[in-house]
Order: sequence, then C-alpha cells, then structure tokens
Amino acid sequence: AEQEPIVAEGAQVSAIDFERHMRQANTAAVAKAAVFGGIIWVLAYALVALIAAWVAPKRISRFAEDMKRGFWANAGIGLAGIVVTPIVAIVLLFLLVGYQLTFVLFSGYVFLLALSLVLAVQFAGAYVYALAKKQGVLAVTWQTALVGAIFFTLIRLVPVLGSVACAVVFLAAAGQLLRSIKHGVVERPVAE
Repeated sequence: AEQEPIVAEGAQVSAIDFERHMRQANTAAVAKAAVFGGIIWVLAYALVALIAAWVAPKRISRFAEDMKRGFWANAGIGLAGIVVTPIVAIVLLFLLVGYQLTFVLFSGYVFLLALSLVLAVQFAGAYVYALAKKQGVLAVTWQTALVGAIFFTLIRLVPVLGSVACAVVFLAAAGQLLRSIKHGVVERPVAE
C-alpha cells in the first residue's frame, strides 16, 4: 500500500520522484554457493573419514558393529550425554569450585562432538556399503569412508527426514563412543 508523503506546512518541496526498487534474489548465485558448499562438505567428510579409515580400520569396524547391535540404546545414551554434559559443566562453573573440571568437560564435549561426527559418517558408509553388497558384517575401508561422506551429505538434502536421520546416526555414534569410553573398549588390543 502506497502512502502519500507528509509535508510540514510552509515547507517548499520540489517534485518527488518515486522509484520502486524490488529486491530480487540472485538465484543463480545462491545455487552456485549451495553446490560449492555441498562439495566442500563432501570433501571435508571424505578427507576426515579416509584418514580415520587409514589410521584405525579394525577399531572403527568393531565400533561400527557394536554401534549397529545397540543402535537405539546408543542413540538414547548419546542424547543424554550431549544434553547433560554442558548442563553439568555450567553448574560446576557457577559453583566456582569446578572451573578446571568445567574446562575439562567442555574440551571433552567438543572432542565427543567432533569424533562422533567422524564415526557417524564411517558407520553410515559401512552400513550402506554392507546393504548394497549384501554383507552381514560392517567393515571400514576407504570405499566405505567415501560412501559415508557422500551418503551423509546427500541424505541431509531431504528436508526434514534427512536431518533427523543424520541426527539419529550422530547420536548413536556419540552413545557408542560414550559406552566405549566407559567400558574401556578403546584400550582393548586389536589383533592385526
């Protein structure tokens, strides 16, 4: 709705030239940025997943198998760990007795989030690869690392369900990681 300008009494105003400027989104630039961002995500996922698969393939394969066995329990434990840890850290910070412990908790929390994402990508790749090849055992290789990176990126494109699926896999990875830390599975020797 157009409004007439308000001019104070006695003011001298020359002709007013109104131009309507419509903002138009540059859809081509937005699409290019989205594609470029997606490529960067795939490359980042792939690089980290490849490094992890190269460094500890047997441990990550065992981790993926354990994660698959108790998937929903792991997702619940992961949710609890991700929600409770910052709350405990903040409470300790405000009590002023545990500010060193708060630093340790937040550092561990950030490490948990980063490592859970890497392990979620590895799990997704191993699971999708095992389904495609009709294998019962999840094995982590460089192929499964690439499949996981591509799958995790593509599944996020599905509007709501994709994000929910990624979040659930991420929570399950966090839960299995917390379980592994609790039970000391990470320290168990691996037969090469």
